[in-house]
Amino acid sequence: MKGCLAVLSCLILSALHPATARQEDFVEKVHAAWLSEQRGNLAEAERILLAVRKDVADVGPDDSRKGLILYRLGSVYHSEGRYLEAEMHYRNAIQVWKRVPGTDDVLLTQSMRSLAALYLETGQYTKVERLGLDSLARRLETTMPGSATLAGLTGTLGALAFAQRKYDEAETYYRQALALWEKLAPDSRERLQILTDLGTLHYQRARYLETLRCYERALTVAEALVPRDSPDEVRLLASMGAVLLKTQGTAEAITFYKKALALGESTLGPEHPIVGQILLNYAGVLRLAKQKAEAKICQRRAEAILKASNRQVATYSIDAADLRRNPNPGARH
Repeated sequence: MKGCLAVLSCLILSALHPATARQEDFVEKVHAAWLSEQRGNLAEAERILLAVRKDVADVGPDDSRKGLILYRLGSVYHSEGRYLEAEMHYRNAIQVWKRVPGTDDVLLTQSMRSLAALYLETGQYTKVERLGLDSLARRLETTMPGSATLAGLTGTLGALAFAQRKYDEAETYYRQALALWEKLAPDSRERLQILTDLGTLHYQRARYLETLRCYERALTVAEALVPRDSPDEVRLLASMGAVLLKTQGTAEAITFYKKALALGESTLGPEHPIVGQILLNYAGVLRLAKQKAEAKICQRRAEAILKASNRQVATYSIDAADLRRNPNPGARH
């Protein structure tokens, strides 16, 4: 789910309005930590942030720099799966943003969205509800209508409704968020994510043609991003294969799984966990296609990759377990 949220670090950094050399140095270091996190070097990001936290140890408890450090450390711990530490840092950041005089809702909203994402990932839906995101959204509709902050929060509310299987409500939120992102940033990762989420919602409701349309639109965005978003391209190709398994059978599905694997191996590397997860599901498709020998090879390779990575990664928009159910090649929706 964290992958489902846009990280608005640039907005947060600009909100600090650095006026002194020391503040400029602070912003540069935090930005360096953010870049390390984006590259997957989480240990380096944590090292930078902990050092910066010492540099600002003497500032007051309501200093915005403390809020930003807490938020960014929460993000790093979140990415590492250190959920209790991430939750504590997100919550502490939220308390800082609520106390800092003149803080706008961008900072507060992003921290609350990240905390909500953590709770959604860990199935703590009641805790998401307690954050009061719906009340915050109503306020933003008045104070920041048509903003990226409101668009992001609306998408998070859609994710909560989807997790709770309130599909009509989720679709309303997703469409509202999509309309905003199409005006604000049509070629952005945010629009890509909402299209993917909306497609997955359609899939859950067996609206397979609508699912494919959303994924195709999302794939177009992913291919145009600079830098290009290879992980999302790989995920989308594999998810499209899963949809085609439902609607057209194994031959069409295999074509898209092969595309996903070729792109994943060339851009992410042959031992990347995303490649491992795709191989695992591709093996299931091959078994359905009666290609048992190749299925065994893919299965063994997938298990080796995932064991070496020491984690199962959520790589699909579509639940991978769905591939183990009987496909319905004759379905048309």
